[in-house]
Amino acid sequence: MSRNPQHVNKRHLLENATPKKQLDTRQAPVTGYSNASAPLIVPQNANTTRFAVNGSAIPDVDFDIGESYAGTLPISNLANSSELFFWYVPSTNELAGDEILIWLNGGPGCSSLEGFLQENGPFQWQYGTYAPIKNNWAWSNLTNVVWVEQPAGTGFSSVGADGAPQNETQVAQQFLGFFKNFVDNFSLQGRKVYITGESYAGYYVPYIADAMHNANDSCYYNIDSIMFYDPSTSYDVVQEDIPAVPMVNAWNGLFNFNESFLADLNERYGSCGYADFFNQAMTFPPTGPLPTPPNVDYTVDGCSLWVCPLTD
Repeated sequence: MSRNPQHVNKRHLLENATPKKQLDTRQAPVTGYSNASAPLIVPQNANTTRFAVNGSAIPDVDFDIGESYAGTLPISNLANSSELFFWYVPSTNELAGDEILIWLNGGPGCSSLEGFLQENGPFQWQYGTYAPIKNNWAWSNLTNVVWVEQPAGTGFSSVGADGAPQNETQVAQQFLGFFKNFVDNFSLQGRKVYITGESYAGYYVPYIADAMHNANDSCYYNIDSIMFYDPSTSYDVVQEDIPAVPMVNAWNGLFNFNESFLADLNERYGSCGYADFFNQAMTFPPTGPLPTPPNVDYTVDGCSLWVCPLTD
């Protein structure tokens, strides 16, 4: 399912995108770690050192972010396979030695470097700030974290002979192919796997977790638990318009709506079919699968209650 950028306050995504420069012209040269005396967390071998990032030579970052690894790995054994880009930050927390956490941004097609650079990575460069700063609350303080740009075609992740995934099931299968290669490269076999994300990752996370669970392979896919924030989990009309009026009615004292406005909202709530769907959805135990929600494509005039009930 597609998701309107306006929903996630990212209207700039509606503008024409500027293609990213090639990775090899952007990445800092790998010349070794700035603190040679600090013990490295990840075993150093041909598989790992080829991805080593010089934490003191990241453009525009005037401090050492510490040990990390970044690059692309294929999703299959096909020649010219699709590849996913990752940035892996191992943790110094001794209690995290048997686990790995995956972070995914949503979109669909939103780079997980957004999370890395603006939310939970080792440094942050947020909108409106002059320069990057250290993130004292980086998730890697607690556990080993890998940020992955996916599906193939997102950010630095390339589409190859495997083709672009057409649904969430294919997204999950391609991710498992990548993750197996990632586990092998960094010797992470048997570790507990946590999958986290936000926004459209409300789809990615459970589909990938389900694929890992069904793989029945604790060596590579030892899925433990999942978590996501502000997720897309259904049609926008289900998450926005249909619950909007019950929320307004329940918290009427917090909204400065006059009687005629509230009456119009409730009239539309009924005439658009939202009330019937809400009452059926909130019945437990359910009598069966829910029907397709009303106005799922936002084609019914006067029923976009979340966006602008006054002018719709």
